[in-house]
Amino acid sequence: MNSTGTNEDLSTFNASTTPVTQDRIEYNFIRCILLIITTTLLLTLNPLCLVVLRHVRSIQETTKIFLRSMTVADLGIGLFRALPMTVLAISETEHIGEAFCKVLSFAEGILFYSPQMSLLMLTVDRYISVVHALRYPSLFVDVQSRMNCTDVMLACIADVLYVADVLYVAHAGLHG
Repeated sequence: MNSTGTNEDLSTFNASTTPVTQDRIEYNFIRCILLIITTTLLLTLNPLCLVVLRHVRSIQETTKIFLRSMTVADLGIGLFRALPMTVLAISETEHIGEAFCKVLSFAEGILFYSPQMSLLMLTVDRYISVVHALRYPSLFVDVQSRMNCTDVMLACIADVLYVADVLYVAHAGLHG
């Protein structure tokens, strides 16, 4: 006998066969609407921002490099995280295939760190431009800014590969 006072065997209880309540339907509907809005904004405004950054002349080139890096990172979040989440929420399925799942988990690790690192680089750039206004052009050059953005992306990729290797070794039981 279970705690509800009935003799129903709980081993026959299956979460996938439970009836969907009205609250759950409303929650899924609101979630789908919010995901559609978020994904649409991410996938339309970030490319627009890249176009604007290309044509604006009043922003220093090094700052534009860091802003482009941050915008591309946000666009990656829209493509590799928000879009699949939206499709899965609308289709009401949770299975996306093993290969696609691996690609998303790899991209997710990179996308998790790259926007924050881009924002950090932009903050440091703005700080140096304010504190050392007269020396700023000699401190940061375009090539150095591009190299910093590339280094951050490579560091994010290396971090994801290292974590993937550690998880593979732990999963496979290949301890030295």
